[in-house]
Amino acid sequence: MKSPSIIKNSVLPPYLKYHAVSDIGLLRDNNEDSWLIMPEYGIFIVADGLGGHQAGEVASKEAVEIFESHFLSLIKEKGAPDTLRNLERYLLESLYAANREIFLLG
Repeated sequence: MKSPSIIKNSVLPPYLKYHAVSDIGLLRDNNEDSWLIMPEYGIFIVADGLGGHQAGEVASKEAVEIFESHFLSLIKEKGAPDTLRNLERYLLESLYAANREIFLLG
């Protein structure tokens, strides 16, 4: 199924508004959450830092940075996703890349 709006415009309806807010909660001294917003592709990612785990803030930050870098490199290499199926492939490949890198950092 073709969805030309993925390439030329945002996949989001023009009236959708978004923002990100995070809270450290009652037990932590720092916020370990990270997020990535790529509205032109309908991508909104929250990486929970898993407070209390060693280097949770590093893992969540690296996860979103690796995902974004990999996703954008796919676009540069193969072009913008022109179907929902291609978008799904880019998303999965980028998620796997981030997961693999975070696992190796641990």
